[in-house]
Amino acid sequence: MGVFLIGAMRAAHTGLAIGLLIAASLVGLATGNLLAILQSCAPTEAVGTWTGAEDFAGNLAGIIAPGAVGFLITSYGSYVPGF
Repeated sequence: MGVFLIGAMRAAHTGLAIGLLIAASLVGLATGNLLAILQSCAPTEAVGTWTGAEDFAGNLAGIIAPGAVGFLITSYGSYVPGF
């Protein structure tokens, strides 16, 4: 879905950029598949541990991204590197 963000940054028309941003937001639709695959692959007694590890890894981006984007904006004086 990140490819849509690159396209949105380069879009010449506002409507197209908004459409690409909406398309990038649809990544949440894959969450159910990730949990189903995890539950079918993990041993029954370890499903909770595996799910916790997966959620932790997935949330690291949410923890790191605000600081990284703020650093890029401050360093380059533009919002473009943040995209």
